[in-house]
Amino acid sequence: MAGFYERKWSSAARWCERIAMICLPYFALTILLHRFDKITTPQAVWLVAFGLAMILASLFLGVRALLDLWNNGLRGGKATVRGVIVATLLLIPFIWHGYLALEHPLLSDVATNPYSPPQYLQAQKLREENAAAGMNQLADYTEAYADTLIADYPKIGSRRYNAGPERVLASVRTLIADRSWTITATQGVPEDAPPPAPAVESDPEAGEEAPAKPKAADAANPEPAEAEEASDLPANIEIEVVATSPVFGYKNDVVIQIVSEAEATLVDMRSSSRFGAHDFGYNARLIEKFMSDLDASLLGIAGEG
Repeated sequence: MAGFYERKWSSAARWCERIAMICLPYFALTILLHRFDKITTPQAVWLVAFGLAMILASLFLGVRALLDLWNNGLRGGKATVRGVIVATLLLIPFIWHGYLALEHPLLSDVATNPYSPPQYLQAQKLREENAAAGMNQLADYTEAYADTLIADYPKIGSRRYNAGPERVLASVRTLIADRSWTITATQGVPEDAPPPAPAVESDPEAGEEAPAKPKAADAANPEPAEAEEASDLPANIEIEVVATSPVFGYKNDVVIQIVSEAEATLVDMRSSSRFGAHDFGYNARLIEKFMSDLDASLLGIAGEG
């Protein structure tokens, strides 16, 4: 009578796949809980750290399973491959952030003018009240700190626009709305800022007033808005907002400062992470993208600060 040999399963292969598959809903649930404010950011960080431990455990078990399959001929090759693939894919974001941590300086507060950064209207008080909960305090912009920002983020700088503050403010508010940022405080911003009415001129054929047509010389060389009419806005305007990251929903405080000068409008910006000593370059990317979009909306009148 012929004998029948049944290959045993590798327990390491089973658990490699199980733990990797558990990680998928685990991270999805952690993200949803944090985005909907059911858990705090420090709690989310601890949950993510535990998830990372599970990913590493799955990969370790995958290596152990491969040894079982090779040395003892145990079953579980497909389960091991599935578990290792899923765990590796989940590990990629952690590897990427490790690279960003090495690529960028250890800081969480970035400003376009590091020697005289815009000041927050409410974030300072918020962070002092939540210091015990681990919320970051605002950075002390010393000369050494400013030199570090300039050296590591040379593309981040102030902007000057040959336009009136009304036009710049309108573009800033549009970009804030497009990003769904939450405005938490303002200074010098009118509650209702209607668009300026077009100048009118008499149309003899129509017998009524019609919008004034720009002259050819004026169209070729547009004058700054403030040259035609003095601005009713204060010289210093500030808008403070909360920006939320797209995936985990981490919150950053952002302040945008608009300063009226003699013949131009100066724009500065500052972004600060609420939690974490390292922002992985996120604040600088946020400012750079916003300023780039502001340049595009005010095309042709931008200048470096």
